[in-house]
This record gives sequence, structure tokens and C-alpha cells, in this order.
Amino acid sequence: MSSIEERVSNLEETIQALGKSVEKLRNGEFDLLRVSKGLVLFDEKSQPRIFLSVDSSGDPFFAILNPAGQPAIHIGTNEGGSEISLKDSAGNLRLKLSVSEEANPMAMLMGKNGEPQLSLSVIDDTPRVMLHDADGAMRVATSLESAPHIQIYGKDGKPRINLSLSGEEAEVGIVDTDGNIRGL
Repeated sequence: MSSIEERVSNLEETIQALGKSVEKLRNGEFDLLRVSKGLVLFDEKSQPRIFLSVDSSGDPFFAILNPAGQPAIHIGTNEGGSEISLKDSAGNLRLKLSVSEEANPMAMLMGKNGEPQLSLSVIDDTPRVMLHDADGAMRVATSLESAPHIQIYGKDGKPRINLSLSGEEAEVGIVDTDGNIRGL
């Protein structure tokens, strides 16, 4: 199965080939246009705007293109799950919604540089929220497994502060850069 990213990388080539076929059709060079790789809808200026395809594994893929012909919205299925991706006018991925094969939903919001900034997920009926810095490194993670839990990470990706609530008892852990517990 191909990923949505792989399908998008092939999209431009397919659109160019189909665009040439549409021009031939408009020029009367043939009367019937058969599409084997996908279907492309063009606007009144002959710019591709909507692309619909089914890949060799049978997974459908749908894209809405901006006026420059670049994919702006992608909807598809792959590896037993489904995904929606939204890009800004510069082509940067800004929002990704997905559901995994295991039926776990996830939403990821990206910053201007395309790095994750906020991730929301539900894994095995446990909600999770993750905050990332400008470089995409996770800095804060929260979850509600058996009890509320918050971890704050250092720039090195290691947990530094752990906060949790077990029953009515609050627990706080502070960890130094060497991994030693410095406070409870």
C-alpha cells in the first residue's frame, strides 16, 4: 500500500499527462477521454483543481488543488486507516487527522515550518495531548490512563518533571539531566 505522501508525489506527473489529454480533447484530436490513473477536474482556466484516484492496492485518494495546481487537501486510506491532510498556500502541511488500523484517532497541528506543535490522540481509550517546541520536539505530554499524568521534557527529550494523581494522592517527580530523581 502506498502512503498519502507517495501518492501526492506522483500527483503532479499524472496531472500534467492528463492536462495534455484534455488539451487534445478540446482541440478535437479525439472524442473520448479514458482515465486509468485517476480523474482530474479542471477549472475554467484549464488548471487542475480536483484529483480522484484508486491506487494499485485499491486504496482511494482524493485531493483538492489550489489555483497553482498544488495539493491543498488530501483525503485517503492506507494501511487499514484513513487520513485527511490540509496544507497552507505555500504547500506546508498544517493539519493532519488520521485514524489508525487499530481505530485510534489522532490530530496533529503543525507550525509554519511543518514541525508538529500540538498532537491529540486517543490510544486504547486513553486520551493524550502533546505539546511540541518550534523544532517539533515533544516538551509536554499529558494523559488520562488510570489517573491524570503530566510530563515535562527537557530539550534533550528526557522527562524532567512528572506530575500525577493517584486516587487523591498527588505525586511530583523532578529529574536532573543525568536521570537522577531530585525531588518527590
